[in-house]
Amino acid sequence: SILSLLVWPACCNSLTTCVLFALMALKCQRSDEPRVPTLELPEGATLEFITDVEGNWQYFCALVDRSPVLSWSADDHSSLCLADGAYLVFGGDAPDKGPADLRITRALVLLQRQHPSRVFLLVGNR
Repeated sequence: SILSLLVWPACCNSLTTCVLFALMALKCQRSDEPRVPTLELPEGATLEFITDVEGNWQYFCALVDRSPVLSWSADDHSSLCLADGAYLVFGGDAPDKGPADLRITRALVLLQRQHPSRVFLLVGNR
């Protein structure tokens, strides 16, 4: 399967705008214009998309606990592990004035540093 990673512009705040942006991206893929970055996943790879934890540590931990690709490396939830052959896309809004904004962001950035070719962190989703 092919995963297209699009970083939506800040003006993409309505469904209509997002659809128009997606159509423009598709047009770029079918022409000589610059292409939208793509990644072809290896056979048998697992992809997970998580978004909008908004600084809620309990919610983030619950997502990790249910995840087929993420786990904790220690009982104290100090660092994340990524399963072999797995890919993670975090779609944005890790912080949002929640009590664990920095803790969640730190965990995601450390995971991305360990697996730069398999962990993708998008800044926002609007």
